[in-house]
Amino acid sequence: MYIVRRFDTTVGTYVIPRLLGKFHEMYPEVEITLEVVSRVHLVDALINNRIDMVIMGRVPTEVPVFSAPLAPNELVLVAPPTHRLAGCVRVSFAELAREHFLLRELGSGTRAALEASFQEAGLPLQVSMQVGNNSAIKQGVAASLGIALISRVAINMELETHRLVILDVEGFPIMRQWRLVHLKEKNLSATARAFKTFILPYSELSPYK
Repeated sequence: MYIVRRFDTTVGTYVIPRLLGKFHEMYPEVEITLEVVSRVHLVDALINNRIDMVIMGRVPTEVPVFSAPLAPNELVLVAPPTHRLAGCVRVSFAELAREHFLLRELGSGTRAALEASFQEAGLPLQVSMQVGNNSAIKQGVAASLGIALISRVAINMELETHRLVILDVEGFPIMRQWRLVHLKEKNLSATARAFKTFILPYSELSPYK
């Protein structure tokens, strides 16, 4: 038997691998393929029935789906330690709006969350660069190319080594949820059902431990 699982980039890189290790211990006969792709590709594969299930942040609305919470996703603002706002307490949103941001690609849930925050505040979002993954975001922020909104789980090493700091800004962090999603009428394979039964009890999982 084999199982192919597709995950959003952040959860697939920083949260899911250790769970797949536990699943493999329980089902050693199952060959696992881990695919980490963008949200756009996840939604396309889901809608066109090319995959059993996915784990992602924003649930698609184009088709009826089953959706269950899996793990919290805390989105934080990061900057280099030398940044003018580093160490400041409760920075106003108006002050934040003076900064330039590194953004993920179009379709990214993190990008959508940041854009929605600025739209709600009625302030313009100034973009310095668009990049395609979290590693590039972290490198760019560390090089003072701009600040960024990123999942807290993606920056543990950078915080420990003091390459990045979390900014204290009103309205942040933004709390989101990673979710297990499949088509509502999907006839799941036996292996997919086993994976679903295995992973749903981890809905209270903290990815920060």
